[in-house]
Amino acid sequence: MRKLFAVLLFVLVGLVLPTLAQGQDLSNPKWALGLVAPQFAVGGGWTTQVILKNTSPVVTQGVMGFGNQQGFYAAVEVTDLTGGYDHQLSLSYNPGTLQPGEVRTVTLTLASTTTLVGDISLESLATVSGGNSVQFSVVYSLGNESATVVPVFPSSKFGFVDNAQAVRTGVAISSLNARAVVVSCVAQDLQGNQVTTATISIVAGGQVAKYVDEFFTTLPSTWAGGEIICTSPSGPVAAMTIQETPNTISGGPVFPLPMN
Repeated sequence: MRKLFAVLLFVLVGLVLPTLAQGQDLSNPKWALGLVAPQFAVGGGWTTQVILKNTSPVVTQGVMGFGNQQGFYAAVEVTDLTGGYDHQLSLSYNPGTLQPGEVRTVTLTLASTTTLVGDISLESLATVSGGNSVQFSVVYSLGNESATVVPVFPSSKFGFVDNAQAVRTGVAISSLNARAVVVSCVAQDLQGNQVTTATISIVAGGQVAKYVDEFFTTLPSTWAGGEIICTSPSGPVAAMTIQETPNTISGGPVFPLPMN
């Protein structure tokens, strides 16, 4: 299969970045192998860095695969000067041998004015305590601004908070399933009452990224935010919440994580 799963926990980098919401894992299954970042962005000014670390006491390798929203491999430019790669167009990448504790940075770009959005899978060739020996974080950059996310465990159920009065919230979801899946979501108001429901369809092995107001088409105009609970009966998906706020330092443009 092309991809494996993870839910992502956001870490805010710098005061000029948007507030990044935590993708909460509500059922916390113990998935042992494989991680995925449900979102990468290259081209159109965007750069994505992947920071790999061998957390095991043994020499190992970690193989990355790049997928598009349609469920196929995506070609991106890979730069890893340690591994001898310099803007080499690739569908996947193995940085080679990683010594215990070694950290490697791989930069993804694309010489295009159009932004390509997709996901990144990572499979380790060794495990530690039932989990990936190679861990990774992803750094999104646009101009001089950046934001970092760190994968955790996948789930068939996840939730996040939509603070509609302050920010615009969205979600990126990546699927490993060999068939199309439908993710069902419920919007609850600040008092915990169900307001409306929605479904998000994802092609086999595909990725979707939408704002809350884009997939909840029946949200009332009085919606002031609340909690979004999503389930995937067909199997776990990797989910990552996305938020954008204005640059409160200089009053400049918003800095959203990229989405199609």
